[in-house]
Amino acid sequence: MFSEAEMCQIIFDHLENASRLQTLDIGRSCYWRIGVFENLSSKLKSLPELTVLKIQYICTPEMITGLADACPNILELNLKGSERITDEDCSEIAKCVSLKCLDITGTRITGKGCWKIIDSIKVLSWLQHCAFNCNSDALLFESRAQLFDCIKQQVNRQNEPVEMVGSPGLINVFSLKNFWLFNPRTEDMFSMLLCPHLEFLRMDFIFQDLTEEPDVEVISQIPMINKLQANLYDRCVVDLVSQMIEGCGCKLTTLDLHLADDYFYAAQVHNVVARCCPNLVNLSFSGDYKADSERVFRARHSLDESDDCLDFEIQAPAHPHLENLSITGVVSDSRLRFLLSHAPAVRNLHLDGELEWLHDDMFKTLLDENPLTKLEYVWFNVSTTITLNTVRLLLLHENSVRTIGRLCHMAESTMSEYQELQDLVRQRNLDVKLIWVTDERSR
Repeated sequence: MFSEAEMCQIIFDHLENASRLQTLDIGRSCYWRIGVFENLSSKLKSLPELTVLKIQYICTPEMITGLADACPNILELNLKGSERITDEDCSEIAKCVSLKCLDITGTRITGKGCWKIIDSIKVLSWLQHCAFNCNSDALLFESRAQLFDCIKQQVNRQNEPVEMVGSPGLINVFSLKNFWLFNPRTEDMFSMLLCPHLEFLRMDFIFQDLTEEPDVEVISQIPMINKLQANLYDRCVVDLVSQMIEGCGCKLTTLDLHLADDYFYAAQVHNVVARCCPNLVNLSFSGDYKADSERVFRARHSLDESDDCLDFEIQAPAHPHLENLSITGVVSDSRLRFLLSHAPAVRNLHLDGELEWLHDDMFKTLLDENPLTKLEYVWFNVSTTITLNTVRLLLLHENSVRTIGRLCHMAESTMSEYQELQDLVRQRNLDVKLIWVTDERSR
């Protein structure tokens, strides 16, 4: 949808003419055009082939009234950020029995409302919401005792569905494939056993709000998990992160770690990932820092001490299938060399954060060890001590590089040097895009 007022109104007025429309996305850019969409439900009656409907931040109960009858083929519904959607509207959503994906983050739907939706839509496999947090006021279960009773039955009867205690008609085996826990206690972790088809697990921790660290061993009992996201917002507890990764690392294809702490602790986690995650395709590290004396947060360990935590004795390659690597934090010569030495198949490399500890010599050494023949995309999002000599080295090396940016962030780089590299690309007839200042949205 266009956000420009007049065009937005024109499109809406003629929406019923798009009778074969399959996807309608009314995004955040339309936030100031709520009045245009007040009668959306009347337009949806003319869109019987719609399978994807996104009404983010502006959805009202009236907009989705009669949605199931108007759009019987709806498979994905996204109401993200729409605060006027509450538990009272769950009956309307629950009528869309073909829904497979539902995003209700930022709405006022609680765990009780989720129950109605989950119990009514048997094929629902992707529910984006945080009402599963048993520490919040929006409880999925009426009490912690009910949660434990349900878990005990699940353990005793394995995958055979059993009725919820005190809730006839509700069963304790869900089709959900994603699960999100915020500051879980040990007993909360066991609620994952109610989702035997779980593929994606996200856990957020703010340790200053926790009385004790949870035992996350139950992660090892999730048979189908392949994606793990862990956000540790106020410190990196190495033992906790290690327990998560050791429990399910061999099953993971995607690992996203946000470890807000000194790089010293994040460096130790790299060893665990290298030992336990042989099937990764996507790996992302963020949040770590190396503060100097001028900053509010002062470093507790030197860079050398942190790099010494990396175990270069681990046999390479630890990640033979890794294609996408993103590091947003401290990126030292040793850290990048360690990661790339284990990733011969890497295609996309994104570097952000603190890159002042990267140097040209490291890339020369690395390419001798691992030629990175499949590398296609390299991105330096902030200033680095690496110069355009490394770019030239990559251009002359046998690989699959197609994009290198941002070159303006290279140390001592000048426009004339950039133009020389462009000449080199033309002379060698290379299919490479060199980006000076343009951001990633140019891709």
